[in-house]
Amino acid sequence: MSLQDYADIAQVVSSLAVIVSLIVVAIELRQTWREMFSSTQQAQSDAHSGYLVALATSPELVPVVAKSTRGDPLSELEQIQASLFLNAVFTQFQAGFHSAQLLGRRSLRGWEHQERALGRWLMTPMVRDWWRRDRALFADDFQGLVDAKIAQAAQGPNEPSPPG
Repeated sequence: MSLQDYADIAQVVSSLAVIVSLIVVAIELRQTWREMFSSTQQAQSDAHSGYLVALATSPELVPVVAKSTRGDPLSELEQIQASLFLNAVFTQFQAGFHSAQLLGRRSLRGWEHQERALGRWLMTPMVRDWWRRDRALFADDFQGLVDAKIAQAAQGPNEPSPPG
């Protein structure tokens, strides 16, 4: 065999090594994406559960939500409590919405649950009033989503429903 034959064999072997390396990198990237997706879904689920637990166990917030759901007037302190709580809840909704956008179509399954919960929150007049006041605190694309949900709710039944 000539030196050129050895060079040709080496070129074929190095080409195969590059192809194998690319396949290994693709497999590792796919695994990393799956882990990131799973961790994001878990974080969103934890955040969703967190605000529900905070609401359910707070002796200060439960009466505020109950009063607002019934349409009873809130004191100035209760309005501040409700506003701060809703800012936290809607920040979590916005994070879930943006995660679904970043991670693509597969992550929408996790967002669907949050989107239904968001729709339930928006059925409450107090939440809609708060949104009109504080919507500028949120990203434009999320504002568009919430505004569309409010428009949808206005076309459906007007019975307020407890959030959750």
